[in-house]
Amino acid sequence: MIKNRGNSIRTKDEDGYTRRAGCVCFRTDQEKEVRHIWLLHMAEHMSRPAVRPDTVLLISSSRHPGRWVVPSGGVEPGEEPKEAAVREVVEEAGVRGKLGRFLGEFQNDANQSRTAVYVLIVTEELERWQEDVGRIRSWFSVDEAKIMLSEKPYQREYLLKACSGSMINVSYITDVLYGGVDFSLPGNGGWECVEFLTSKQRLIETVVYETFTLFVFWKMLGRVSIPRELPAYREGTGVGKRLLLVLLCLIFGIEIGFKFATKQVIFLLNPCHVVTAIQIYLLAVPPSKRVLCVFRVHNYLLFGALQAIIFPVVNTRLLPFEVVTYWLQHILIVLVVPFFLITCQGPFTLEPVWDFTWATLTFTLFSFYMLLFLQPLGMILHVNLNNTMCPALSDPFSGPYYRIIACCHQPAMMFLIGKVFCIIGHEFVALLYRTQPEKLE
Repeated sequence: MIKNRGNSIRTKDEDGYTRRAGCVCFRTDQEKEVRHIWLLHMAEHMSRPAVRPDTVLLISSSRHPGRWVVPSGGVEPGEEPKEAAVREVVEEAGVRGKLGRFLGEFQNDANQSRTAVYVLIVTEELERWQEDVGRIRSWFSVDEAKIMLSEKPYQREYLLKACSGSMINVSYITDVLYGGVDFSLPGNGGWECVEFLTSKQRLIETVVYETFTLFVFWKMLGRVSIPRELPAYREGTGVGKRLLLVLLCLIFGIEIGFKFATKQVIFLLNPCHVVTAIQIYLLAVPPSKRVLCVFRVHNYLLFGALQAIIFPVVNTRLLPFEVVTYWLQHILIVLVVPFFLITCQGPFTLEPVWDFTWATLTFTLFSFYMLLFLQPLGMILHVNLNNTMCPALSDPFSGPYYRIIACCHQPAMMFLIGKVFCIIGHEFVALLYRTQPEKLE
């Protein structure tokens, strides 16, 4: 059904209710909007895709200038509700943006209307718009907007639905992820760090190095040495394994708590924390050939934690016990967990010293993780994850070619430290079990 109303044509549904559409307009934190817009896209495709913003846009009522309302209006013939919602927002509020989830259809029996309401993330505010003379637009906090809409209870329901607990608070998530990262500190991130290298140089380095790494990875497939049968697992190591698992989980849990408290959760993706998670996995799961593979890869990742011990970076750790946690975690990673695991034997046996297949495979995996995962993520968030965007302040090779140099010395350190651990590990096991026969647990 179609009905003329003033200068416009309004449509009605089969029940005689006027068809309307509108948007609850939100504005995210402007400073972080560019960096976390990818989270908005992610939220859009989740089962309950929504964004809980900081501020809400309301406009003054054309009939009652002292009242505030949500931008909305009638659906015209041949128009979809979401198209009408976007059009009304441009006409009445003079803003454009990204249309989010559908909040639902709200029925108002008082004026015989049903309004389809959507979320809109505002990305542009027009200086002039169709109804700029008769209306005022203004941003309010969510709590203020609820008060302003108290005389429009059915529109207040739009806002309550949009801010319901089932929604994803993207601003909060991004704040916890990297909100505490101090970009004024050299090497932490920010635009200066992003622009340390030109996009062309960064792309060429990544493509060339990863092409070589992919070729090496392809050559290594099927060549790594895996024993047909696992060696006997040592009897009596179960209790020690559980105790060490509890200790490592406790220390790592405290470190995770610090990252949440300082709003730097993103740094949990750095290699030392990944190695800690791998060691927790090795201590927790039963023996298998998969565990053996993970263990041998993990051995060649220990060089990073050793570097963190030799060249500690603790100047940004300001909370009580935070520095102590740093040292405990890295000592456990390098000196305690690996040597305990090799005493257990079973899947924790070391390959022969002259077997370089596991070292080479680990080099390729580490390269993929650094340049194909940490680098893009760091570029999006402007956070210098493991110095993939710009060199650390203490980097002796700081300069436009620091990454090329790192692509040489990092694999060298990986092979060197890994093989030193392999040699020491073989001698340690031989000395420890020289007079003890192997027993099945």
